[in-house]
Amino acid sequence: MVPKFAQLNLVRIAAILIAVAAVGVFGQDKYRIHVWQQIADTCWDEKAKPANVITACTRMLTDRARIKEAIAYIYAHRSLAHHKNNDLSLAMNDIDKAIAIRADISDFWGFRARFSLVIDDHAQFEISAAEAIKQSKSPEEKVFFLTERAWANFERGQLVKSYADCDRVLAIDPTNKDAIYRRIKIRLAQRNYDHAIVLLEQATSILPTDSNLFAALGRLHLNHSKDLDRTIAAFSTVIALNAATNPTEQGSVMSLGIAAAHFRLGNPANGIPLVDDFAVAVSEYHALKKTTDTQQAINDLMVFVMKDRAYRSLDRPDLADAEFAKFQKDFSTDHRKDLRERLAENGSIPSDMSQIEFNTQFKNIITAVSPDFIPHLTKTLNLANVGDVLGSITNSARTKRN
Repeated sequence: MVPKFAQLNLVRIAAILIAVAAVGVFGQDKYRIHVWQQIADTCWDEKAKPANVITACTRMLTDRARIKEAIAYIYAHRSLAHHKNNDLSLAMNDIDKAIAIRADISDFWGFRARFSLVIDDHAQFEISAAEAIKQSKSPEEKVFFLTERAWANFERGQLVKSYADCDRVLAIDPTNKDAIYRRIKIRLAQRNYDHAIVLLEQATSILPTDSNLFAALGRLHLNHSKDLDRTIAAFSTVIALNAATNPTEQGSVMSLGIAAAHFRLGNPANGIPLVDDFAVAVSEYHALKKTTDTQQAINDLMVFVMKDRAYRSLDRPDLADAEFAKFQKDFSTDHRKDLRERLAENGSIPSDMSQIEFNTQFKNIITAVSPDFIPHLTKTLNLANVGDVLGSITNSARTKRN
C-alpha cells in the first residue's frame, strides 16, 4: 500500500500539473500553483468539513488531474467525505470509480466493504472484504482487513466466520489482542464455556499483565467449572496486577469475587471477613469517586444480603439478626423508599405495595431478596456478563491506519 504522505504528494503533484497547464509555462505563476496546492490539501484533509473536501476533490477532478493514480485517490477520498455526509450512494459511486482505475489498492476495497455494511448489502461486503485481504501488500495490512472482517461478522452474528478470521490473524500475529479477545467472546456467545476457559488460560500466558483476562477467567471458574482454588487464584492475580494503578476499585470488586467464591464453593465462614473487607474498600471507592448516597446504600444492601445468607447457612440466626439490626439502623428512610421502588420494578414485591406496608415488612422482604437482584453483584459475578469484562472490541489497528 502507498503510504499516506505519498498519496498526498501524488494529489499535490496532480494539482501542480493542473496549474502548469493553466499557466502554460512552469514557474510563471507561483501563486496559481500555491492555490492548487491548497485545493489538493483540502481534498486530502481528514479534519476538514466534508462539504469542503467534496468541493476541493470535485474541482481537481473537473480540471483533470494529470496523474492517473492521483485521480483514483481523489475519488477515494471524496467517497469518504460523502460517507461522512451520510450519502452512501455517492460514496459507493466514487469508490467504484477509484477501484476501476486501481483495483489493486486494498484500502479502496476496505472502504467499499464498510460502505456495503452500512447499507446492509452483505453480499457486496463479503466480496469487497475478501478483495481487500487479497490485495494486501504486507502482513500488517492483511491482519488489519482480517480483523475488520472478523469484527463485522461478529457484530452480525456470523460467529463461525468471525472465529476463522481470528485464527488467520493469530497465525500471522500471535499476540493480536483483538483476535484473542474476540475468540473468547465468540465461545462465550456460543456458551462453549469449557473452550472459553482453555482460550483464556492460553491468553493469560501470552498477555500475562492483562487483568481483564484474569477477571473473566475467575468468573468462569466461579460460575462454570466451580473451582474454588482457580477462582481465587484468578481474582487474586487481578488484585496484584492493579495494586499500583487502580487498587481501590479493582481491589473491591475482586475481593467481592473471592468472598462470593467462598460462599458458593467453599466454607461460608471464610467469606464473611472478606465481605467486611469489601465493605471497607467499596466505601473508600465511593468516597474517592464522590458517588451518591444511593449507590453506597445499594452496596450496603449487597453486603448485608451476602452475610445474612452466610450466617443462616452456618445455622447462626443470632448473628444474622445482629447484622440486620446494624443494617436497618444505617439504612435511611430515603433509601427504603428508593429500594421499594426498585423491588417493585423488579417484580420482587407487588407494584401497589405502600411504603408503610413495606416498612412494616422490611425485615422479611430484605432477608428474602435474591442476591441476583443487586445490579452491582449481577454485573460483577454472573456468567451471562463475563463477556462484558473484555469490553467492546472493534479493531485497535484502525486508529493507527486511518
